[in-house]
Parts: sequence; structure tokens; C-alpha cells
Amino acid sequence: MATHHIVEDLYPPAQRYEGKFPWNQVGVFPTAEDDVLYSWFNYTVGLGWAELWASCVSIEGRSAGNELTAIILNVLASGWRDGIIHYGDDSIVPVGMPDGTDVESIWWVGRMREPAAKRGCNVGRPDWCVPILWTSPLGWRDD
Repeated sequence: MATHHIVEDLYPPAQRYEGKFPWNQVGVFPTAEDDVLYSWFNYTVGLGWAELWASCVSIEGRSAGNELTAIILNVLASGWRDGIIHYGDDSIVPVGMPDGTDVESIWWVGRMREPAAKRGCNVGRPDWCVPILWTSPLGWRDD
């Protein structure tokens, strides 16, 4: 059964590493002209039998960039490694708005693993990755 997490509740496990995570993270930038927006992603390296993969673009096509994606992915990765985050879980992540209040995005951990090659996770040993997709509330109507 999926669990809903508030990202602030996942900070304590991540903070114990003091920014020195026992895994690396690769940010992949587009190298082709076609579908450049959706070829931009981050993934963990050295997390274990499966890496976590996250797009830098929401399902609506809104970009978060590699830096913001990296922060969120490391928090989720620490929860995954500690057994707090599981397949099918989601996390509510506030996204700061310039000159405004935070809005909540939802980050979904995949329900199944996928072949790592399918998502371009080619630095490291694991043959599997777990995709994380997210939704951006930016531009949504209040109702």
C-alpha cells in the first residue's frame, strides 16, 4: 500500500549525511535537438540494486532544473535507502515561487522497477532503476 510523505518528514534521515551522501548523482543534459525538454534528468549512482531516476520536467512540461531535482532526489534516495520510501509512495514537496508563497508538487515513486538502460542510467552496476515522476501545480486554477 502506498504511503504519502511530507518531504519535511524525510529531511532528518537525509541530514545525517551532512551533504556527503554515500551515493553519487548524475545530471543528464540533452544532447540532441529532438525532444530536448524531456531528455533532461537526474539519477543516483551507488544507491544499491536499483537506482532512482527523476525527470527534471514535470508531467505538465514544467522544468525544475538539475539543481532542484538533485536536492529532492537525494532526500527521496535517503528515504529509499533507509526503507522509509517504497514502490508507489509519493511525497509532497513545496516549490518556492519568486515573490510568492510556496506551492505543493507531488513526486511519485514508481510502482515497479524498470531496466536501467530504458532510462539512460548507464553509470554504475545496477540493471534496474525506479522512475520518479512529479506534477507541478504552477498554473493550476485554485479550484
